[in-house]
This record gives sequence, C-alpha cells and structure tokens, in this order.
Amino acid sequence: MARNEIFDAATLASIARQVEDDAAAAVAPAMALARCMLDAALSRRQRRILRRPGQVIILATFDEPSVEMIHDCLRAMAIGPRIVMMAERSRHGRYKSGGVEQLSVLEDGRSILFVTTDAAARLAPEVHAAADEHIILPPPDVRTVRRTIRAVTGAVARGLIAADLSGLSSLDIITAIRPTISSAQCVANLRRASQRRRGPEGAGSARPLGELALTRAVRSWSEDTLATMAEVTEGSAPVSILRYGVMQGPPGTGKTTIAAGLARSAGWQFHSDSVAGWFSSSDGHLGGVVKAASRFFDNLKAASGPIVGFLDELDALPNRASLDSRDSQWWSPVITHVLLQIDLLRQAGKPILLLAATNHFNKLDAALIRAGRLESHVPVYPPDEDERAELFHSLLKGDGRSEAEILARLSPWRHAGRNREPDRGGKKRGTCTRRPPGAGRSGRCRSAPFVRKP
Repeated sequence: MARNEIFDAATLASIARQVEDDAAAAVAPAMALARCMLDAALSRRQRRILRRPGQVIILATFDEPSVEMIHDCLRAMAIGPRIVMMAERSRHGRYKSGGVEQLSVLEDGRSILFVTTDAAARLAPEVHAAADEHIILPPPDVRTVRRTIRAVTGAVARGLIAADLSGLSSLDIITAIRPTISSAQCVANLRRASQRRRGPEGAGSARPLGELALTRAVRSWSEDTLATMAEVTEGSAPVSILRYGVMQGPPGTGKTTIAAGLARSAGWQFHSDSVAGWFSSSDGHLGGVVKAASRFFDNLKAASGPIVGFLDELDALPNRASLDSRDSQWWSPVITHVLLQIDLLRQAGKPILLLAATNHFNKLDAALIRAGRLESHVPVYPPDEDERAELFHSLLKGDGRSEAEILARLSPWRHAGRNREPDRGGKKRGTCTRRPPGAGRSGRCRSAPFVRKP
C-alpha cells in the first residue's frame, strides 16, 4: 500500500480484502478494530505528522490488550516511524519507565512512535520533553465498532447501541467479532459480553422500593427523588434537577439495596462499582486505578437511557487534608480525577443520577460533597424502637399492633456486635457510649432504614 493511501477512504475496503485473504483469520478482527480506531481518532494533521521524518510521537491507547494490537497494526502499515511498544514489567510487577535509548533513531532522521496505555508512568521524562505529538486513542465507540464488524463480516451491523459496549475491553470486542458469523451474531455477542462484564447489578433483579421496609426519613427522600426522576423521564424537567448524593450508614443497612430499588422503581438502568473495585480490576498502580475509575464514569455516560450510578466505599478515597506529603503525591491525582469525572458527568446533560455510599461521612474529602457534586446527604441507619414497631406492624399486614411493639422492644439496635439500643435517659446500654451521627438527643437515629429480607 502506498504511504499516502494509509488513511484514505479505501481503508475499510482494504481491511475487508485482508480479512478474506488472510490465512490467519483469527487475527483479522484485531487488525480491523485497530485500523478503524486509528482512522476515527487521527486528525489530518496527525496523519501528516506520522509520515514526517524526525518526529517523536506518543500514542496512548485505552487498555492493555490494545497496546499490542495497535503496535502490530502500525507496523503492518509500514508508515515510516519506528514503532515501540512500552508495556514491559519489572520483576516486581511494576512497569519500567524508559524510551531514552530508542530516541537514538532521530540521529538517522527517522521518526519514533511509542505505544502505551500510561505514558506518564512508562515513558521517561526525556521522552516527554522530546515529544512532538501526543495522540490519544479512546475506547471504540458505536460507529467504530460498526465499521469493524462490517470490515470483518462484510455486512452492516444493525441494532448496536452504546450500552452494548459498556465495560468491554478491546480483547472482549475482537473476541465477539468473528469472520465466520453474521453481523447480527457479532452484535449479540457484544451485548452478551457487556452484560456479563457488568455482572448481576442491573436494576431488573432488584426489589422496587414498594417491597422494601424503609424508615420514614429514607422513604421521604426516596419518594422525593422518584418524583424528580419521573419528571426527568417525561421530559417535563431538565436533567440538571437531579441531585447527586451520598448515602451514609454502617455496613448492612441496605444502602446498595435502596439505590438499586430506586432505579428499579423509576424504570432506570443501574450500574454499580466501588473504589476497591478500581484497584482489584487494575494493576493497582496510579495509571491503572485512574483508568478503572474512568471506565465507571464512561459507562454511565454511554448508557442508552436514564441510569443510576452507584459508587460504594467512597471513604476509601482519603481526605486530602489529612494526608502527609508522601501519600498526597499518590492520592491527589486520583481524587482530582474523580472530581473532574463527576463534573463532566454533570456537564454531559444526560439523565444520570450518581449516588455513593460510605460508612464514614466525616472522612470524605470536602470537595466531593460540595454543592454541585455529591451534595445530597442521606443518612442510612438502623431504625429506632418506634420505627421498628411501625415496620413490624407493616410486615404483619396491619394486624397485631401490640405484637409489633413487643417485637420492636425485643429487637435492639445492634451493629458490629454491639448493643446500641437507646435508653430513656439518652444513654445507651452496652459497650457503645457515643451517639451516632444523625441521632437526636434521645440517641435515636432520625433516618434509619430497615430492609426487609426475603
């Protein structure tokens, strides 16, 4: 292929021919996806830079499997620069920072292109200082994947939506797209893979709020929020009316159940993640954690309809005011990135309700809970005796008021193995002597949910 025809209008036709002629058909979807991603991301100016001699180019792609995929694709194109893949790990599992030795090709008038996922961590400062161009390859969107399917199968992919790509890696995508099946089957594979990646977290399996036994305060908040969500769904209110919030309370009080039930009752999608999940789903280093966080917010923005996003263990993000200088160097970029993603979520103008959960509201960074971000505070605590009596009365189908009061007295407020039942004098029996946050002078929590177990 001539050098000036690499990214012309015949890209898809050439890819289709390659798929037909390539004896190793298993690699064809990877090549097709890589070329379509490059074609969608590169501007005319960047394409000219790729053909220009004596250039240092950094290309950052969105996930680990795509590094080798893009590397192999660019090498096959023979566009001129020396292509270097930066993904080498040290013995301790950390990525090596390098690229200085490869800069020597500039002495021969050649260009060099570094392909990586985390340029800040994997390329030496000398490489960043010498770079003439930074190219970012985002996750493939619907249009790019449709073009890939057409290049591989020769048929138009119909019915593919953004939600079908939610949570998928580049390896997931090329595994779902196969030259031996139809385009419709490729779409079905992508949809199934996305559903499995997201796991059993959809609102469809959750109980609606009407089937949950909630305290008065939580029910009041949920009913107000449901009314707002209904207005947004109908189009009678702007999406900006939705208030992002934090649910606070000890473990086991039903924060996740309430959030999923809210989505189910409103007919909205539900997508959940946790700060701990960002670490477990990545390599645990700064770049990997940031990318995992981005995937959560990108999935919300890519949803095909109204969606509730739920972020658990928010207090795993430390308060920057409490960090020493060493910890601050690592955590500050993560927290700043999350703050930016929340702001971008607001600016997206889509029907998205973001809720978070924490066991320690007082440990949260002040910037997270300021107005415009997670501004709504929803205390979620076990019920006091009066509320327990009402809950038991509702569970007894309106019968046995006295029995419900007896059950309420026999079911003291317990948390973490401690009897925290308020006494009449405002003191508490048992080992806990401090009044919990959100409790009144009597020691009873004013907003405590009780989730009915099946």
